[in-house]
Amino acid sequence: MCCSGCERVVKHAIYKLRGVDSVEVNLEMERVTVVEYVQRKKVLKAVRRAGKRAEFWPYPDMPRYFTSSDHYFKG
Repeated sequence: MCCSGCERVVKHAIYKLRGVDSVEVNLEMERVTVVEYVQRKKVLKAVRRAGKRAEFWPYPDMPRYFTSSDHYFKG
Protein backbone atom coordinates (compact mmCIF):
# COMPACT_ATOMS: atom_id res chain seq x y z
CA MET A 1 0.00 0.00 0.00
CA CYS A 2 1.38 3.30 -1.01
CA CYS A 3 -1.36 5.90 -0.52
CA SER A 4 -4.67 6.73 1.11
CA GLY A 5 -6.47 5.38 -1.98
CA CYS A 6 -4.95 1.94 -1.42
CA GLU A 7 -5.87 2.17 2.24
CA ARG A 8 -9.48 2.96 1.35
CA VAL A 9 -9.70 0.03 -1.10
CA VAL A 10 -8.30 -2.44 1.46
CA LYS A 11 -10.52 -1.20 4.29
CA HIS A 12 -13.61 -1.35 2.09
CA ALA A 13 -12.82 -4.92 1.01
CA ILE A 14 -12.32 -6.07 4.61
CA TYR A 15 -15.35 -4.25 6.04
CA LYS A 16 -17.55 -6.06 3.49
CA LEU A 17 -16.87 -9.29 5.38
CA ARG A 18 -19.39 -10.23 8.02
CA GLY A 19 -17.99 -10.22 11.55
CA VAL A 20 -15.28 -7.55 11.19
CA ASP A 21 -15.06 -5.27 14.24
CA SER A 22 -12.23 -2.93 13.30
CA VAL A 23 -9.50 -2.39 10.73
CA GLU A 24 -6.28 -0.47 11.41
CA VAL A 25 -3.94 0.43 8.55
CA ASN A 26 -0.29 1.40 8.99
CA LEU A 27 0.89 2.75 5.63
CA GLU A 28 4.53 3.13 6.70
CA MET A 29 4.84 -0.55 7.58
CA GLU A 30 2.37 -1.62 4.87
CA ARG A 31 0.45 -3.51 7.53
CA VAL A 32 -3.26 -4.03 8.22
CA THR A 33 -4.55 -5.22 11.59
CA VAL A 34 -8.05 -6.70 11.63
CA VAL A 35 -10.13 -7.49 14.71
CA GLU A 36 -12.77 -9.92 13.58
CA TYR A 37 -14.72 -13.10 14.03
CA VAL A 38 -14.09 -14.59 10.59
CA GLN A 39 -11.51 -16.96 9.21
CA ARG A 40 -8.10 -15.44 8.49
CA LYS A 41 -8.08 -16.88 4.98
CA LYS A 42 -11.29 -15.03 4.12
CA VAL A 43 -9.68 -11.70 5.03
CA LEU A 44 -6.64 -12.53 2.91
CA LYS A 45 -8.84 -13.57 0.00
CA ALA A 46 -10.93 -10.38 0.21
CA VAL A 47 -7.84 -8.16 0.04
CA ARG A 48 -6.44 -10.11 -2.90
CA ARG A 49 -9.76 -9.86 -4.74
CA ALA A 50 -9.54 -6.09 -4.31
CA GLY A 51 -6.34 -6.24 -6.35
CA LYS A 52 -3.81 -5.81 -3.55
CA ARG A 53 -0.94 -8.09 -2.60
CA ALA A 54 -1.50 -9.65 0.82
CA GLU A 55 0.09 -12.15 3.17
CA PHE A 56 -0.12 -12.94 6.86
CA TRP A 57 2.16 -10.93 9.13
CA PRO A 58 4.19 -13.50 11.06
CA TYR A 59 6.04 -11.15 13.39
CA PRO A 60 4.69 -8.72 16.00
CA ASP A 61 7.64 -6.29 15.64
CA MET A 62 8.87 -4.05 12.83
CA PRO A 63 10.21 -5.84 9.75
CA ARG A 64 13.92 -5.94 9.07
CA TYR A 65 13.31 -5.57 5.36
CA PHE A 66 10.75 -3.33 3.67
CA THR A 67 9.03 -3.83 0.32
CA SER A 68 9.91 -0.37 -1.00
CA SER A 69 13.13 1.61 -1.10
CA ASP A 70 11.51 4.65 0.57
CA HIS A 71 12.54 3.35 3.99
CA TYR A 72 16.18 2.90 3.03
CA PHE A 73 16.94 6.09 1.11
CA LYS A 74 15.55 8.96 3.12
CA GLY A 75 17.16 12.17 2.05
